[in-house]
Amino acid sequence: MYMNDETQQSNTQPHLLHSLVLIFLETVVTFILKHDRGSRIHAKSFVQHNVIVAFKTYLPASDFFITFDNKGILFDPELTDPTLQPVLTVSASSIDLVRFLMTGNERHLRRIRLNGGEQWHDQFRLFLHSLTLPMLFADWKNWFSKQQSAPLPQRSLAPLLAKLEAQQDTITQLKFDNKAQRNDIKALERKLKNTHRLYLSLIIVIAVCILLFILL
Repeated sequence: MYMNDETQQSNTQPHLLHSLVLIFLETVVTFILKHDRGSRIHAKSFVQHNVIVAFKTYLPASDFFITFDNKGILFDPELTDPTLQPVLTVSASSIDLVRFLMTGNERHLRRIRLNGGEQWHDQFRLFLHSLTLPMLFADWKNWFSKQQSAPLPQRSLAPLLAKLEAQQDTITQLKFDNKAQRNDIKALERKLKNTHRLYLSLIIVIAVCILLFILL
């Protein structure tokens, strides 16, 4: 009984690892297709025809299927619908696939064999090229360069300039009002000082008059 449990667990672990790897690949490729225009262009024909591609890799040995769908790209260890058949079969070592995707080197691409669906061979090679790191970096670099160098449309500049001009007029008016308020404050201070002096003079005169009246 214990040996049967161990055997079942040892058989389950590779399948679980295989499923996790496929989920990871599906997530990465879906992210690339969502954000990279070049990859979407090369995948468009496959999506329109719901193409299914079978992968048979070795070192290590692994079989899986890729389905192009309007909802995205799906990686499955086996076809859920037995009536569907892959249009194209890709045979290659896992090492060559990884090396090609990392470097985009044609030497590794030539080691990837395509069987069946000859009308899709060139298109699929272009699609694989669009997923390589050098191609992705080049596409995204060009996109960032265009975004930084592209001038703002005149329509978007006009409201911005009008807003800046209105703000400048407001600042100028505030400066003028502030200066006028300062002048008014200074005038009030002068009037207040003169009033204090007048009151002080009157108080002194009255005090002197009272003192003289008392003495006389």
